[in-house]
Amino acid sequence: MPVLAVYISLMVQASVNQTVIENMSNQLLRTSNATALTKPASRLNIVASFYPIFEFVKQVGGDRVAVTSLIPVGVEPHDFGPTIQQIQNAESADIVFF
Repeated sequence: MPVLAVYISLMVQASVNQTVIENMSNQLLRTSNATALTKPASRLNIVASFYPIFEFVKQVGGDRVAVTSLIPVGVEPHDFGPTIQQIQNAESADIVFF
């Protein structure tokens, strides 16, 4: 009997989560459409900490984002020390993903 109770609880939680996700998606789409009508399309300036995050953001963002990597490809992240220019680029970015 406890297994059935856990199963039912999980099913209810999944249903609630799906409803929340759908509501958030609909709200985001409405906001996005309203913004698109009032604001010209521009690419987000994004800085990613290192290559795997850079590639992920680039694939998800597509042509809506301009992504740069803070740590160059082939450099060990633990040995990296940013230059003044890299720090300024990260500070001026719209989003920084670490």
